[in-house]
Amino acid sequence: ESVLASRISQLKEWRKNGISTVADGMIYELEKVSRQNRSRTTSSKDCIQNLEKIQKLAFSFSQRRVSSEVLAQNKPVLKKSKANSISFLDGAQLLSTKELELCKRLSVSPSSYIIVKDVMLSEYIKHGKLEREKTYQLFENVDPIKIDNIYDFFSNAGWIA
Repeated sequence: ESVLASRISQLKEWRKNGISTVADGMIYELEKVSRQNRSRTTSSKDCIQNLEKIQKLAFSFSQRRVSSEVLAQNKPVLKKSKANSISFLDGAQLLSTKELELCKRLSVSPSSYIIVKDVMLSEYIKHGKLEREKTYQLFENVDPIKIDNIYDFFSNAGWIA
């Protein structure tokens, strides 16, 4: 009976993902196992170890980009352009306005924020909860104040409980 129930749930998952043949389902299952194995080999600590480096590189790149755009327009550099420079960074187009404001306030690049967001939400989905202390362990090399602010943002948004 449990075998039938698991098979039915598998078929429902296939149908939900648009799979209509057994051959396509087998390919889907192989790719699913492959994705799971890849995600296990890349630990969250590996991603976080590069977080600070990515932030510095992305910020310096955006500063050069903003500077070159301003020079091309022959306009003086304004404080406003410096404040909005985060919107030129990679990944900024993927974030909501509130998330961009959070990144600006914390001086975090959008790509770094996306990594932190991905890790935190993955942990929440995996365990059904995410405690603040666990986030400190996940991001031990990152400023705890930034992690606190991001955690509070997710909590207020209703993404984590």
